[in-house]
Parts: sequence; structure tokens; C-alpha cells
Amino acid sequence: MKRVELHPLAREELADATGRYETRRALFIERILSILERLHQERVVSGPVPGVADARGVRRIVVAGFPYSVVFVERSQRRIVLAFAHHRRRPGYWKPRG
Repeated sequence: MKRVELHPLAREELADATGRYETRRALFIERILSILERLHQERVVSGPVPGVADARGVRRIVVAGFPYSVVFVERSQRRIVLAFAHHRRRPGYWKPRG
């Protein structure tokens, strides 16, 4: 199992994103927690971040039913969540975090 860490700015993004959903908040949180649990496991199905050049080793998991992706980078014993990125936000804005 891998340790999962959230970048401090990713924590802020998650709080902001959660606040945007009034009627679907519980579902959004459930989906995020599910992804974080998957990141905790050894093997994760994820994809590269489209439209972002030079994002070495950075992967993403799309949050089903919501316009967000969990963007993370893998290190030897841990996975670091760099962003809870809205799909309409400027691609790669989170790159300095990694």
C-alpha cells in the first residue's frame, strides 16, 4: 500500500469544489474518497494529463459525473495529490506544485 498525501493547495481546491455542490455534495465526496482509497492501493488505473506538456510522471483520475480530475504524482512509497483540477481551469496550472 502507498501513503497518499495532499498538497496544501489541493486541500484548498477540494474544500472549494465541495462547496460548489449543494444537492450533490455527498456524491461528490463519495467519489473523491473512492479515488483516494484507490490511490492508497498498489495498482491504480490512471491516465496521463492531456494538454499538459512536460508533466513527467503526473497522472490523473477523472471524477465520474463531475468536471474534475484528481491529479497526482507517484513517488517510491507515496502518491502526492497535486490538484483537484476543474476541467475548465487552465491546463497545468498545478505544475509548480510537483
